[in-house]
Amino acid sequence: MTTKLKSMLLILTAIISLFSFNIIVHASELPSGSGTENDPYIITSYDEFLLIKDFPDGHFKLANDINLPAEWTPIGVDSGFLYPDVTESDFTGVLDGNGYTISMEKTENYAGLFWQNFGAIKNICLIGELDGYFVGGMITGKNFGTIENCVTKGSIVGRLRPNYYPGNPYMGGIAQYNLRDGVIKNCYSLVNMEWPNTSLTNEYTWIIGGIAGENHAKIENCYYAGVLPPPAKNSGGIVAISSDTDGEYIEKHSISGCYYDYEIAGGKAWDGDGKFCTAKSTMAMKMKVTYKNWDFENIWAINENANNGYPYLRIEKSIAAEIPSQNYSYEIIDVSLKTTSGENLEQVPANSAFIVNLDFIKNKERNEKDYIFTAVYDKDGALLNLDYVYADFVENNTYSLGFYVPKQEKEIGKIKAFIWHSFDDMKNLCESKELNW
Repeated sequence: MTTKLKSMLLILTAIISLFSFNIIVHASELPSGSGTENDPYIITSYDEFLLIKDFPDGHFKLANDINLPAEWTPIGVDSGFLYPDVTESDFTGVLDGNGYTISMEKTENYAGLFWQNFGAIKNICLIGELDGYFVGGMITGKNFGTIENCVTKGSIVGRLRPNYYPGNPYMGGIAQYNLRDGVIKNCYSLVNMEWPNTSLTNEYTWIIGGIAGENHAKIENCYYAGVLPPPAKNSGGIVAISSDTDGEYIEKHSISGCYYDYEIAGGKAWDGDGKFCTAKSTMAMKMKVTYKNWDFENIWAINENANNGYPYLRIEKSIAAEIPSQNYSYEIIDVSLKTTSGENLEQVPANSAFIVNLDFIKNKERNEKDYIFTAVYDKDGALLNLDYVYADFVENNTYSLGFYVPKQEKEIGKIKAFIWHSFDDMKNLCESKELNW
């Protein structure tokens, strides 16, 4: 082979290698976003989800359901200590599930998504099964950060090793432990918990809670409606143990507004003599009136046709498919603001009266009078002004009504428009519409 031919072959090989390399680089597009608070990474696939392990201090937002394979391992480090130091691998960022579902295949890890959380996890529905020794927490093993507006479904199966005693096994539907400044808020769990090693049960003190096994921090407005395994020596509908660093029980304000279904959980569920949560029947758990001071306008919803009748989070995209479409009598088209002289407003005027303009259509005949409402609330949700029109409207006609709102002393946070049949039954005749500030 001549020197000239060898040179040509080398050049050709280099070109082919370069071309192939470019194909590999461009085969997988990078996720949009820069990982900041205002521009989070937008996650649409499992490969993109793995970026959380590379950038655990970043901001992430799901734009699709995610499936985690059986070989999945939790994010961060399993330190083995109850109060570990934060490492570079630990999650300190923000993960916004945006209402999408993360499905996890059966895994032997004792934690689901994170070994330990020092960041913020919100708006996630996690479905899966943990099946291993001394498992764990569905979302995280230890929570030092915030877990808010999250759902867990599936099962946790705890197994014991004979003649091996590393400590008491802990289970929690959301977290194994909730520690230090940890907050678990507006979450629910339908996770069923069990252990098959009944012959070894008496050698251990199982610490099992519907939301967290052990709590040393704050849990608010959560519920549990899964199965707890008998005969747990220390199990609770929300938590099994709740104490401060001195071992004294935390007062009621540290676990507040929490409920569990004692008929589903079983008779062994414990509520700390009323300090930790409120036990309710299955029927009561499916009634809105049970949940004192919960926000059913913006965070929670309840519908007999969805989530088996239990409350659900409005962010859950999977729930929408369960609810049959409503055939309402009315549709609110628009809610807008005007000055008292009829000029359009973008914001609520600070020092003057204004008009709430409501455009709506009546879709079907009822031959009855109905109430058209506008309600004005302050920033804390307190009612400032309520006005209505009571009339019989004609089918297939569009209407525009103006409601006078006098000057308010407090700052306005929300204006809501809705239509009822009567004050007695408060039956909604349309989807409400809101303006928020």
